[in-house]
Amino acid sequence: MAARSTSTATASGGERNIWSTLAKKALLQVLRYGINKVPAAIRPYVSKIIGVVEDLEQFQQAAVVTALVHAGVPADVAAATAHWIVVFLGL
Repeated sequence: MAARSTSTATASGGERNIWSTLAKKALLQVLRYGINKVPAAIRPYVSKIIGVVEDLEQFQQAAVVTALVHAGVPADVAAATAHWIVVFLGL
C-alpha cells in the first residue's frame, strides 16, 4: 500500500496525496485504537471498515459507501460510516 501511495504523488498533486495519506493513516489509527470513540452503530463493523479504508485510494463518500456495502456492511451503517469519515477528516 505504501508503494502505491507514494507512486501516485506527482509534482502537481504531491501535496494533496501527502495529506490524503496522512488522513487515511489517522483514520485507521482511530478505528484501531479508539474504537470506544467510534459511533456505536459502526463498532461491530470496524474490522471490515479498516479493510476497505486500507484499499481505497481516495476518500469520496459515495465510493466509501459502495466499498463498505460490497464488504458486507449494511447500507445504512455504510452511509453513516462514510458520512462520519468525510466529516471527521474534513474531505
